[in-house]
Amino acid sequence: MKLTFSSLLLLTVGLVAPCSAALLLEDLCPGPGGPFISSPRDISFDGSTIVGYSVAGRYHRAVRAVNGTDCAYLTGDYPPGYDYHEAYGVSDDARGIVGTFWSGGRNPAFYWREETGFVDLGDLADPRQYYWAFAASNNRTVIGWASGEMPSSSSGSTVAFKWTPATGMTALGTTPAYANDISSHGTVIVGQNLLTRTACYWNAAGEMIDLGVLPGYTRSIAQGVSADGTTIVGECSGPGGRTAFRWTAATGMLALTDITGGLETHLAYETSYNGNIVAGAAMTPEGETVFVWDVLHGVRDLKDVLVDAGYDAEDWVLSELWSISADGSTLAFTADTQNGWRTYALSGYTIPEPRTYALVVGLSALGLLRWRRKCHSNRITLPPLLS
Repeated sequence: MKLTFSSLLLLTVGLVAPCSAALLLEDLCPGPGGPFISSPRDISFDGSTIVGYSVAGRYHRAVRAVNGTDCAYLTGDYPPGYDYHEAYGVSDDARGIVGTFWSGGRNPAFYWREETGFVDLGDLADPRQYYWAFAASNNRTVIGWASGEMPSSSSGSTVAFKWTPATGMTALGTTPAYANDISSHGTVIVGQNLLTRTACYWNAAGEMIDLGVLPGYTRSIAQGVSADGTTIVGECSGPGGRTAFRWTAATGMLALTDITGGLETHLAYETSYNGNIVAGAAMTPEGETVFVWDVLHGVRDLKDVLVDAGYDAEDWVLSELWSISADGSTLAFTADTQNGWRTYALSGYTIPEPRTYALVVGLSALGLLRWRRKCHSNRITLPPLLS
């Protein structure tokens, strides 16, 4: 079939994906007098469930928000004497929530489900006083770390752990470490080796693999892993400052930098299912903010994204962008606004699907076809179009 200008135009138009939905910014838990989320810490796969905690005076309470407005404290019996609890993670299927109880004595980690309520994760064989559970997979594997000190200033007292209903709590090897996130199926766990102060991950066999550091930096820590386990994000630090990184087996560790120079990324907290969207903390000359990175746009200040979408956010100070849904569509963050500190969910964030990239290729080819016709009249031979 001969490729003509008209046929290529029709082909190109047919390949273009529909325009993405508009960005929708909503108050989390806006109801008066009810639970609210002071710190949004994690989001389920499709963005429908956001967990974190509410701060009311000296008390913290774990909160779950469903579809943005249905907000409630986690219910169920928990040990007496615990002043407050905080939720740090939710499984991609939204059924399991993890966090920590706080008191003056032992601080246990918990796993919560509708049908069970709070489950104390117990102790390591070599008990510690403080336990933090940060993430849960869909197969009910919970990860976190435990320490004998608060804060955990001594690397020798800190141990990464894994918990399942069948095995209980077990240490992830003997090397002092943090475990901060787990993939959806529980096969990849990420964190930091506290002996080398470098980012690491544990594979399905339980082996710890070191990720090293970027040139010019001395330390690194992995904070998030994609649901499919292929992409790891975190922070590198050193005498020269801090920068966020993204790691895959194919690319190794790469810095997430703003090519315009206006934004300095500090820490990547979370990434989407396939690693194509990353969110975290950053700095500008005006102060702290949060960033979002994707494979099409690179690094952007989330405030600029909001302003470009028509929101009056130019004077906002954004912070605590801890979480992004695995499908990449929803981000949760806090902001100091004209109306005080608020917690928001931003939904509808998308990047073009592969079909959309065909538009660029198609339009380029259209221009080249016209150029070929013009040049053919001048007897200039051009290379054939790429198929």
